[in-house]
Amino acid sequence: MAQLAKWATRLLRPAPLTPLRFPTDFKAGNYCPVNIADLSASNKYESSASSCFGSISTVWLARNLQKHGFVTLKIFARGHGETCRDEFQTYEAIDKATPLHPGHRHVRTALETFTIDRPGGDHQCLVQRPILLKGGLQHLLCALDYLHTECRLVHTGNLTCENIKADNILHASNADEGMLRTFVEEEPKTPFPRKYVDGSPMYMSQRFGLPEDFGRIVLSDFGVAVGVDVKWNHDAQPRRPLVLGRDPNGQGYTTRAHLAEVVGLLGPLLLDLLERRIRSKEFFSEDEVMFLDFVKGMLAWRPEDRKTARELLDDPWLNTWKISD
Repeated sequence: MAQLAKWATRLLRPAPLTPLRFPTDFKAGNYCPVNIADLSASNKYESSASSCFGSISTVWLARNLQKHGFVTLKIFARGHGETCRDEFQTYEAIDKATPLHPGHRHVRTALETFTIDRPGGDHQCLVQRPILLKGGLQHLLCALDYLHTECRLVHTGNLTCENIKADNILHASNADEGMLRTFVEEEPKTPFPRKYVDGSPMYMSQRFGLPEDFGRIVLSDFGVAVGVDVKWNHDAQPRRPLVLGRDPNGQGYTTRAHLAEVVGLLGPLLLDLLERRIRSKEFFSEDEVMFLDFVKGMLAWRPEDRKTARELLDDPWLNTWKISD
């Protein structure tokens, strides 16, 4: 525990975050190669611009040639078709759970999925309405209340994914159509930056202008959503920039360093939590937690909040040993 406290004080000043870059494991044929003006889903969608990317997918703005509007295509890397299908099923469950709940309109849904056939293996694609980045706290909490109480879902359940983050808090603007059309029409005049890796194109993600109406806030990306009743026993999840979990010994992220930072922010682990958690004894001992609780009783800003000598004599930690008079 003493070592955890030392780590906590050393780690409260996090180093700058690593700049966002395209996944280093990009390989032709793993991520789906897409060109502007490519047609997909039986010529229903026409790719217009690279919007953003994630660890297992790229996202494209596309025209719906049948309905004369815009959609986003989340194209999954090869080998992640099951993830796409699971995410779509989650969106369907969210959409149908309780449509009259006020949080329903603040959770993103999906339109359909389809397959892009490629030599060596296909790629699954998730189709959604285009929504802009960034959002507000009240709408976000309303969305989470809907997910937790009506859909019985937790937004993230994966160590590698920090899913309630700015990238997934979006604006459902009602005035996007003209802005998107102008954005697409500019590409032939000023081609988007790109490069080729083994003959496959990589487009730089493009920034959109500001809409006239930002609209409501919508929570998105349910690729790793899990049921609230599912028990997880994986490592703690880093929450940048508040908690980084960087081990000062140069080991990168470790759960031990993560917990040290949390202890530094929130204080010692509560004894009842220690008893409820399966892996607690890997990092804490009951005696250490009881001792810190004993010391905490003597340390308070207001003198009247400090435990008296009589109260300290009755403290559980002090009474773990029998000492003769």
